[in-house]
Amino acid sequence: MAQTLNNQITREPYLQAPSPSEITVRWRTNLMTRSTVFYGKDERNLNHRTDSLQYNTEHEVRLSGLEPDTRYYYRVVLPKDTLTGKIFSFYTLPQKRLSETYSFALFGDPGSPGEDQIKVRDAVMKYYADKKMDFWIQLGDNAYRHGTDQEFQNDFFTPFKEMLGHYPSFSTLGNHDYHDVDFGSKYAQTTKSNVYFKIFSLPARGEAGGVPSGNSSYYSMDVGHVHLISLDSYGIEKNGKMVFDPGSAQYEWLKQDLQALENHRGFIIVYTHFPPFSKGTHDSDSDSIMIGMRENLLPLLERYGVDLLIGGHSHAYERSPMMKGFYGKSAEFDTKYAFREYRKNVEGFGKADLYKKEGKEGIAYMVTGNSSATSASRYPDFPHRAMKYSNDRSSGAFIVEVQKNQLTMKWLTGNGIMEDAFVIEKDFRR
Repeated sequence: MAQTLNNQITREPYLQAPSPSEITVRWRTNLMTRSTVFYGKDERNLNHRTDSLQYNTEHEVRLSGLEPDTRYYYRVVLPKDTLTGKIFSFYTLPQKRLSETYSFALFGDPGSPGEDQIKVRDAVMKYYADKKMDFWIQLGDNAYRHGTDQEFQNDFFTPFKEMLGHYPSFSTLGNHDYHDVDFGSKYAQTTKSNVYFKIFSLPARGEAGGVPSGNSSYYSMDVGHVHLISLDSYGIEKNGKMVFDPGSAQYEWLKQDLQALENHRGFIIVYTHFPPFSKGTHDSDSDSIMIGMRENLLPLLERYGVDLLIGGHSHAYERSPMMKGFYGKSAEFDTKYAFREYRKNVEGFGKADLYKKEGKEGIAYMVTGNSSATSASRYPDFPHRAMKYSNDRSSGAFIVEVQKNQLTMKWLTGNGIMEDAFVIEKDFRR
Protein backbone atom coordinates (compact mmCIF):
# COMPACT_ATOMS: atom_id res chain seq x y z
CA MET A 1 0.00 0.00 0.00
CA ALA A 2 1.34 3.43 -0.95
CA GLN A 3 2.25 5.63 1.98
CA THR A 4 0.14 8.78 2.38
CA LEU A 5 2.18 12.00 2.37
CA ASN A 6 1.61 14.47 5.19
CA ASN A 7 1.04 18.07 4.21
CA GLN A 8 3.96 20.21 5.37
CA ILE A 9 5.23 23.77 5.09
CA THR A 10 8.49 23.47 3.17
CA ARG A 11 9.30 27.18 2.82
CA GLU A 12 8.44 29.24 5.87
CA PRO A 13 6.46 32.49 5.60
CA TYR A 14 8.12 35.53 4.08
CA LEU A 15 6.77 39.06 3.77
CA GLN A 16 6.60 40.94 0.47
CA ALA A 17 5.35 44.18 -1.11
CA PRO A 18 4.48 46.08 2.09
CA SER A 19 2.66 49.41 2.23
CA PRO A 20 1.09 51.45 5.05
CA SER A 21 -2.14 49.44 4.69
CA GLU A 22 -1.25 46.13 2.98
CA ILE A 23 1.31 43.33 2.91
CA THR A 24 1.73 40.01 1.08
CA VAL A 25 2.46 36.78 2.98
CA ARG A 26 4.04 33.95 0.98
CA TRP A 27 4.99 30.37 1.88
CA ARG A 28 5.33 26.94 0.26
CA THR A 29 3.85 23.51 0.99
CA ASN A 30 4.77 20.10 -0.38
CA LEU A 31 1.13 19.35 -1.34
CA MET A 32 -1.43 21.58 -3.03
CA THR A 33 -3.73 23.20 -0.47
CA ARG A 34 -5.79 26.31 0.03
CA SER A 35 -4.23 29.25 1.86
CA THR A 36 -5.19 30.88 5.17
CA VAL A 37 -3.53 33.61 7.24
CA PHE A 38 -4.76 34.52 10.72
CA TYR A 39 -3.62 37.95 11.95
CA GLY A 40 -4.31 40.69 14.47
CA LYS A 41 -2.75 43.29 16.76
CA ASP A 42 -2.82 40.97 19.77
CA GLU A 43 -0.62 37.89 19.68
CA ARG A 44 -3.20 36.07 21.82
CA ASN A 45 -6.13 37.07 19.64
CA LEU A 46 -5.57 36.73 15.91
CA ASN A 47 -9.09 37.89 15.16
CA HIS A 48 -8.77 38.44 11.41
CA ARG A 49 -8.27 35.94 8.61
CA THR A 50 -7.73 36.06 4.88
CA ASP A 51 -8.19 32.99 2.69
CA SER A 52 -7.39 31.97 -0.84
CA LEU A 53 -9.63 29.18 -2.08
CA GLN A 54 -7.31 28.23 -4.95
CA TYR A 55 -5.17 25.14 -4.53
CA ASN A 56 -1.44 25.88 -4.61
CA THR A 57 1.92 24.78 -3.34
CA GLU A 58 3.13 28.39 -3.72
CA HIS A 59 0.92 30.38 -1.38
CA GLU A 60 0.47 34.13 -1.75
CA VAL A 61 -2.07 35.99 0.40
CA ARG A 62 -2.52 39.77 0.40
CA LEU A 63 -3.61 41.30 3.73
CA SER A 64 -5.39 44.65 3.41
CA GLY A 65 -7.14 47.22 5.58
CA LEU A 66 -4.15 47.46 7.94
CA GLU A 67 -3.19 50.53 9.97
CA PRO A 68 0.07 52.38 9.17
CA ASP A 69 3.19 51.89 11.29
CA THR A 70 1.42 49.27 13.41
CA ARG A 71 2.62 45.91 14.67
CA TYR A 72 0.60 42.89 13.60
CA TYR A 73 0.97 39.23 14.54
CA TYR A 74 0.18 36.45 12.08
CA ARG A 75 0.48 32.78 11.33
CA VAL A 76 -0.18 30.69 8.28
CA VAL A 77 -2.09 27.45 8.66
CA LEU A 78 -2.79 24.27 6.81
CA PRO A 79 -6.43 23.46 5.98
CA LYS A 80 -8.66 22.75 9.00
CA ASP A 81 -5.77 23.54 11.36
CA THR A 82 -6.73 26.68 13.29
CA LEU A 83 -4.78 26.10 16.50
CA THR A 84 -1.15 25.43 15.65
CA GLY A 85 1.52 27.18 13.63
CA LYS A 86 4.36 29.50 14.54
CA ILE A 87 3.37 33.11 15.20
CA PHE A 88 5.34 35.85 13.44
CA SER A 89 4.98 39.62 13.56
CA PHE A 90 5.61 42.62 11.31
CA TYR A 91 5.15 46.39 11.19
CA THR A 92 3.28 48.08 8.38
CA LEU A 93 5.13 50.90 6.64
CA PRO A 94 4.79 54.47 7.96
CA GLN A 95 2.73 57.12 6.23
CA LYS A 96 4.33 59.90 4.24
CA ARG A 97 5.03 62.35 7.06
CA LEU A 98 8.20 64.36 7.58
CA SER A 99 8.04 63.68 11.32
CA GLU A 100 8.49 59.92 10.87
CA THR A 101 11.72 58.20 11.83
CA TYR A 102 12.53 54.77 10.50
CA SER A 103 15.35 52.44 9.56
CA PHE A 104 16.15 49.68 7.10
CA ALA A 105 19.09 47.43 6.18
CA LEU A 106 20.65 46.48 2.85
CA PHE A 107 22.42 43.19 2.14
CA GLY A 108 24.57 43.11 -0.98
CA ASP A 109 25.14 39.74 -2.67
CA PRO A 110 23.68 37.91 0.36
CA GLY A 111 23.30 34.45 -1.20
CA SER A 112 26.68 32.83 -0.61
CA PRO A 113 26.28 30.36 2.28
CA GLY A 114 28.90 30.19 4.99
CA GLU A 115 30.32 31.85 8.06
CA ASP A 116 30.36 35.40 6.69
CA GLN A 117 26.68 35.22 5.74
CA ILE A 118 25.66 34.09 9.23
CA LYS A 119 27.91 36.59 11.02
CA VAL A 120 26.54 39.53 9.03
CA ARG A 121 22.95 38.38 9.53
CA ASP A 122 23.46 38.02 13.28
CA ALA A 123 25.28 41.37 13.58
CA VAL A 124 22.37 43.15 11.91
CA MET A 125 19.79 41.41 14.08
CA LYS A 126 21.79 42.24 17.20
CA TYR A 127 21.93 45.88 16.12
CA TYR A 128 18.14 45.92 15.81
CA ALA A 129 17.54 44.05 19.08
CA ASP A 130 16.38 47.29 20.74
CA LYS A 131 15.43 49.19 17.55
CA LYS A 132 12.73 48.84 14.92
CA MET A 133 13.75 47.68 11.45
CA ASP A 134 10.98 48.67 9.08
CA PHE A 135 12.15 46.48 6.17
CA TRP A 136 15.29 45.21 4.45
CA ILE A 137 16.62 45.07 0.91
CA GLN A 138 18.64 42.50 -1.04
CA LEU A 139 20.90 43.99 -3.72
CA GLY A 140 21.02 41.01 -6.09
CA ASP A 141 22.97 37.76 -6.36
CA ASN A 142 20.54 36.50 -3.78
CA ALA A 143 21.41 32.83 -4.41
CA TYR A 144 24.69 31.45 -5.75
CA ARG A 145 25.75 30.29 -8.18
CA HIS A 146 22.90 29.90 -10.66
CA GLY A 147 19.83 31.21 -8.87
CA THR A 148 18.06 27.84 -8.99
CA ASP A 149 15.09 27.13 -6.77
CA GLN A 150 17.12 24.73 -4.62
CA GLU A 151 19.90 27.29 -4.26
CA PHE A 152 17.37 29.91 -3.19
CA GLN A 153 16.04 27.48 -0.60
CA ASN A 154 19.45 26.50 0.78
CA ASP A 155 21.34 29.78 0.42
CA PHE A 156 18.65 32.38 1.07
CA PHE A 157 15.34 31.20 2.50
CA THR A 158 16.87 28.86 5.08
CA PRO A 159 19.56 31.13 6.58
CA PHE A 160 17.31 34.21 6.50
CA LYS A 161 14.01 32.55 7.50
CA GLU A 162 13.59 34.49 10.76
CA MET A 163 14.27 37.84 9.10
CA LEU A 164 12.01 37.01 6.19
CA GLY A 165 9.16 35.99 8.48
CA HIS A 166 9.27 39.14 10.63
CA TYR A 167 10.56 41.90 8.35
CA PRO A 168 9.18 42.69 4.89
CA SER A 169 11.83 42.76 2.19
CA PHE A 170 12.42 44.16 -1.26
CA SER A 171 14.96 42.80 -3.72
CA THR A 172 16.66 43.56 -6.99
CA LEU A 173 18.21 41.26 -9.57
CA GLY A 174 21.87 40.35 -9.84
CA ASN A 175 23.66 38.53 -12.64
CA HIS A 176 23.59 35.24 -10.69
CA ASP A 177 19.82 35.57 -10.24
CA TYR A 178 19.60 35.75 -14.03
CA HIS A 179 21.30 32.41 -14.63
CA ASP A 180 19.20 29.82 -16.41
CA VAL A 181 20.77 26.37 -16.09
CA ASP A 182 18.68 25.04 -18.96
CA PHE A 183 18.89 27.79 -21.57
CA GLY A 184 21.57 30.20 -20.34
CA SER A 185 21.72 33.71 -18.90
CA LYS A 186 21.12 35.55 -22.18
CA TYR A 187 17.81 33.74 -22.56
CA ALA A 188 16.77 34.63 -19.01
CA GLN A 189 17.86 38.27 -19.38
CA THR A 190 15.40 38.80 -22.23
CA THR A 191 12.56 36.40 -21.36
CA LYS A 192 12.58 36.79 -17.53
CA SER A 193 12.31 32.99 -17.32
CA ASN A 194 14.46 32.68 -14.20
CA VAL A 195 13.26 31.41 -10.83
CA TYR A 196 13.54 34.85 -9.20
CA PHE A 197 10.30 36.01 -10.79
CA LYS A 198 8.42 33.01 -9.42
CA ILE A 199 9.35 33.50 -5.77
CA PHE A 200 9.27 37.27 -5.14
CA SER A 201 6.24 39.56 -5.09
CA LEU A 202 7.37 43.08 -5.97
CA PRO A 203 5.33 46.33 -6.07
CA ALA A 204 5.29 46.79 -9.85
CA ARG A 205 1.71 48.11 -9.78
CA GLY A 206 2.55 51.06 -7.54
CA GLU A 207 1.14 49.34 -4.44
CA ALA A 208 3.52 51.29 -2.18
CA GLY A 209 3.67 54.53 -4.18
CA GLY A 210 5.62 55.64 -7.22
CA VAL A 211 4.75 55.33 -10.90
CA PRO A 212 3.65 51.75 -11.69
CA SER A 213 6.26 50.02 -13.84
CA GLY A 214 4.17 47.01 -14.82
CA ASN A 215 7.41 44.99 -14.67
CA SER A 216 8.57 43.27 -11.50
CA SER A 217 12.24 43.54 -12.48
CA TYR A 218 12.12 47.27 -11.63
CA TYR A 219 9.78 49.33 -9.46
CA SER A 220 9.58 52.19 -6.96
CA MET A 221 7.87 52.85 -3.64
CA ASP A 222 7.51 55.43 -0.86
CA VAL A 223 8.51 54.76 2.71
CA GLY A 224 7.61 57.80 4.77
CA HIS A 225 9.32 60.71 3.00
CA VAL A 226 11.90 58.50 1.26
CA HIS A 227 11.29 57.46 -2.33
CA LEU A 228 13.12 54.24 -3.24
CA ILE A 229 13.77 53.04 -6.78
CA SER A 230 14.92 49.52 -7.67
CA LEU A 231 16.63 49.22 -11.06
CA ASP A 232 17.38 46.08 -13.03
CA SER A 233 20.94 46.63 -14.22
CA TYR A 234 21.38 43.24 -15.93
CA GLY A 235 18.10 42.65 -17.74
CA ILE A 236 17.95 43.08 -21.51
CA GLU A 237 14.82 44.20 -23.34
CA LYS A 238 13.69 42.55 -26.55
CA ASN A 239 15.12 45.45 -28.56
CA GLY A 240 18.53 44.83 -26.96
CA LYS A 241 18.43 47.91 -24.75
CA MET A 242 19.28 48.05 -21.05
CA VAL A 243 18.38 50.39 -18.18
CA PHE A 244 20.99 52.99 -19.16
CA ASP A 245 19.89 53.20 -22.80
CA PRO A 246 17.55 56.12 -23.58
CA GLY A 247 14.48 54.73 -25.26
CA SER A 248 14.46 51.51 -23.27
CA ALA A 249 11.22 50.88 -21.40
CA GLN A 250 13.03 50.91 -18.07
CA TYR A 251 14.88 54.18 -18.78
CA GLU A 252 11.68 55.91 -19.89
CA TRP A 253 9.79 54.60 -16.85
CA LEU A 254 12.60 55.82 -14.58
CA LYS A 255 12.47 59.28 -16.12
CA GLN A 256 8.69 59.38 -15.64
CA ASP A 257 8.99 58.23 -12.02
CA LEU A 258 11.62 60.89 -11.27
CA GLN A 259 9.63 63.62 -13.01
CA ALA A 260 6.67 62.81 -10.76
CA LEU A 261 8.90 63.76 -7.79
CA GLU A 262 9.33 67.39 -8.85
CA ASN A 263 7.78 68.67 -5.61
CA HIS A 264 9.02 65.81 -3.42
CA ARG A 265 9.99 66.98 0.08
CA GLY A 266 12.19 64.09 1.07
CA PHE A 267 15.03 61.80 0.00
CA ILE A 268 15.43 59.77 -3.19
CA ILE A 269 17.44 56.53 -3.03
CA VAL A 270 18.24 54.26 -5.98
CA TYR A 271 19.45 50.70 -5.46
CA THR A 272 20.63 48.24 -8.07
CA HIS A 273 23.17 45.44 -8.53
CA PHE A 274 25.82 46.89 -10.87
CA PRO A 275 27.38 50.04 -9.35
CA PRO A 276 28.81 52.86 -11.48
CA PHE A 277 32.09 53.08 -9.53
CA SER A 278 34.20 50.22 -8.13
CA LYS A 279 37.70 48.79 -8.06
CA GLY A 280 36.88 45.79 -5.88
CA THR A 281 36.23 42.47 -7.60
CA HIS A 282 34.86 44.32 -10.63
CA ASP A 283 36.40 47.27 -12.46
CA SER A 284 34.08 50.11 -13.45
CA ASP A 285 36.75 51.46 -15.82
CA SER A 286 36.37 48.45 -18.12
CA ASP A 287 33.06 46.69 -17.33
CA SER A 288 30.60 47.62 -20.10
CA ILE A 289 27.52 47.61 -17.88
CA MET A 290 29.18 49.72 -15.20
CA ILE A 291 30.37 52.16 -17.88
CA GLY A 292 26.85 52.42 -19.22
CA MET A 293 25.49 53.05 -15.74
CA ARG A 294 28.10 55.72 -15.11
CA GLU A 295 28.06 57.60 -18.40
CA ASN A 296 24.40 57.36 -19.42
CA LEU A 297 22.38 56.98 -16.24
CA LEU A 298 24.10 59.24 -13.69
CA PRO A 299 23.33 62.53 -15.47
CA LEU A 300 19.63 61.63 -15.41
CA LEU A 301 19.71 60.70 -11.72
CA GLU A 302 21.53 63.93 -10.85
CA ARG A 303 19.17 66.09 -12.85
CA TYR A 304 16.16 64.84 -10.89
CA GLY A 305 17.63 65.05 -7.40
CA VAL A 306 18.64 61.49 -6.44
CA ASP A 307 20.60 61.58 -3.16
CA LEU A 308 22.07 58.09 -2.81
CA LEU A 309 22.87 55.24 -5.20
CA ILE A 310 23.66 51.85 -3.66
CA GLY A 311 25.01 48.85 -5.57
CA GLY A 312 26.40 45.39 -4.91
CA HIS A 313 28.16 43.06 -7.39
CA SER A 314 31.71 43.98 -6.35
CA HIS A 315 32.61 42.02 -3.21
CA ALA A 316 33.92 44.95 -1.20
CA TYR A 317 32.63 47.99 0.64
CA GLU A 318 33.24 51.31 -1.11
CA ARG A 319 31.78 54.73 -0.34
CA SER A 320 32.23 58.02 -2.16
CA PRO A 321 31.68 61.54 -0.86
CA MET A 322 28.60 63.32 -2.10
CA MET A 323 29.63 64.57 -5.53
CA LYS A 324 28.24 65.93 -8.77
CA GLY A 325 29.26 66.02 -12.42
CA PHE A 326 31.72 63.13 -12.36
CA TYR A 327 31.09 60.31 -14.83
CA GLY A 328 34.66 59.27 -15.68
CA LYS A 329 37.28 56.69 -14.85
CA SER A 330 39.03 56.33 -11.51
CA ALA A 331 42.20 58.17 -12.57
CA GLU A 332 40.11 61.11 -13.78
CA PHE A 333 38.55 61.85 -10.40
CA ASP A 334 39.34 65.20 -8.82
CA THR A 335 38.20 66.61 -5.49
CA LYS A 336 36.54 69.48 -7.37
CA TYR A 337 33.60 67.09 -7.94
CA ALA A 338 33.12 66.44 -4.20
CA PHE A 339 30.93 68.36 -1.79
CA ARG A 340 32.44 70.13 1.19
CA GLU A 341 32.58 67.88 4.23
CA TYR A 342 31.37 68.81 7.68
CA ARG A 343 31.45 66.63 10.77
CA LYS A 344 28.63 65.14 12.81
CA ASN A 345 28.59 62.70 15.70
CA VAL A 346 26.92 59.39 14.82
CA GLU A 347 25.88 57.12 17.67
CA GLY A 348 28.01 53.99 17.78
CA PHE A 349 30.63 55.42 15.43
CA GLY A 350 31.80 58.89 16.47
CA LYS A 351 32.62 61.80 14.20
CA ALA A 352 31.36 61.08 10.69
CA ASP A 353 31.31 62.95 7.39
CA LEU A 354 28.32 65.25 6.95
CA TYR A 355 27.24 66.46 3.50
CA LYS A 356 24.79 69.34 3.14
CA LYS A 357 22.72 69.24 -0.02
CA GLU A 358 20.92 72.45 -0.94
CA GLY A 359 20.09 71.95 -4.63
CA LYS A 360 19.03 68.96 -6.71
CA GLU A 361 22.40 67.80 -8.01
CA GLY A 362 24.75 65.68 -5.94
CA ILE A 363 24.78 61.95 -5.19
CA ALA A 364 26.69 59.73 -2.75
CA TYR A 365 27.67 56.33 -4.19
CA MET A 366 28.03 53.13 -2.22
CA VAL A 367 29.05 49.57 -2.97
CA THR A 368 28.19 46.89 -0.42
CA GLY A 369 28.60 43.60 -2.24
CA ASN A 370 30.08 41.63 0.64
CA SER A 371 27.20 40.71 2.91
CA SER A 372 27.90 36.99 2.55
CA ALA A 373 31.47 36.78 1.26
CA THR A 374 34.63 38.78 0.66
CA SER A 375 37.21 38.05 -1.99
CA ALA A 376 40.99 38.13 -2.04
CA SER A 377 40.93 39.35 -5.65
CA ARG A 378 40.72 43.05 -6.28
CA TYR A 379 42.16 45.30 -8.96
CA PRO A 380 45.75 46.55 -8.55
CA ASP A 381 44.59 50.17 -8.43
CA PHE A 382 42.09 49.50 -5.62
CA PRO A 383 40.70 51.60 -4.06
CA HIS A 384 38.81 53.65 -6.61
CA ARG A 385 39.99 57.26 -6.42
CA ALA A 386 36.43 58.57 -6.02
CA MET A 387 35.91 56.53 -2.87
CA LYS A 388 36.27 58.25 0.50
CA TYR A 389 36.38 54.92 2.36
CA SER A 390 37.02 51.39 1.08
CA ASN A 391 37.26 48.01 2.81
CA ASP A 392 37.90 44.73 0.97
CA ARG A 393 38.68 42.66 4.05
CA SER A 394 35.46 42.58 6.10
CA SER A 395 31.98 41.35 5.26
CA GLY A 396 29.12 43.59 6.25
CA ALA A 397 25.71 45.13 5.63
CA PHE A 398 24.48 48.68 5.31
CA ILE A 399 22.02 50.38 7.66
CA VAL A 400 20.01 53.48 6.78
CA GLU A 401 18.35 55.64 9.41
CA VAL A 402 15.99 58.47 8.50
CA GLN A 403 15.10 61.35 10.79
CA LYS A 404 13.40 64.40 9.29
CA ASN A 405 15.90 66.01 6.87
CA GLN A 406 18.86 63.81 7.79
CA LEU A 407 19.82 60.48 6.25
CA THR A 408 22.39 58.53 8.28
CA MET A 409 24.24 55.62 6.68
CA LYS A 410 26.16 53.04 8.70
CA TRP A 411 28.27 50.13 7.51
CA LEU A 412 28.15 47.31 10.05
CA THR A 413 30.62 44.43 9.72
CA GLY A 414 30.08 40.79 10.60
CA ASN A 415 32.11 41.24 13.78
CA GLY A 416 29.54 43.79 15.00
CA ILE A 417 31.77 46.84 14.51
CA MET A 418 30.54 49.96 12.72
CA GLU A 419 33.46 50.64 10.38
CA ASP A 420 32.04 53.59 8.45
CA ALA A 421 29.25 56.14 8.69
CA PHE A 422 28.19 59.35 6.99
CA VAL A 423 25.22 61.73 6.98
CA ILE A 424 23.34 63.58 4.25
CA GLU A 425 21.45 66.68 5.36
CA LYS A 426 19.04 67.96 2.74
CA ASP A 427 17.24 71.27 2.36
CA PHE A 428 13.71 70.19 1.45
CA ARG A 429 12.76 73.77 0.54
CA ARG A 430 14.80 73.62 -2.68
